Amino acid sequence: MRIATRHHTSKESARETVEGQVPGLIARFGQSVSDPTYQWRGDTLEFAFRAIGTDLAGTLEVTDTELVLDISVPFRFKLFEGKIKSEAQAWCDQIFDATA
Repeated sequence: MRIATRHHTSKESARETVEGQVPGLIARFGQSVSDPTYQWRGDTLEFAFRAIGTDLAGTLEVTDTELVLDISVPFRFKLFEGKIKSEAQAWCDQIFDATA
């Protein structure tokens, strides 16, 4: 699953915004996920967590103009892929006010 959202700011500012949001995301979904990990490799945030007994991983790349979220949705979650994508898009739109 891939989502791209324009951020209308500098790459550095967008990255700082993402960094500031990570603890809140972990807290928000903390009861549904376990073992969350994340680290930056250049301008790409690599993340992983466990949900309902399944390991999930992905990346969030910050470019000069957009955020690009890539996450592999395992077969067992395919039924929920639309909901996952909708939630992720709403988060991106909310923190970067996609209407700007």
